[in-house]
Amino acid sequence: TNIPLQNRPYPSESIRLPFDEEAHLHRLINAQNELLRKYENEIIHNRQ
Repeated sequence: TNIPLQNRPYPSESIRLPFDEEAHLHRLINAQNELLRKYENEIIHNRQ
């Protein structure tokens, strides 16, 4: 029972973020990924 995309309650346009907000989220995600990489590298380094 696949719901056709047209029946979604919100068209994708209405959930588009303003550009600056989207850019801010991208920066947050990138920073989070960077921290995660550093953390993982430390764990790998400490195991050796």
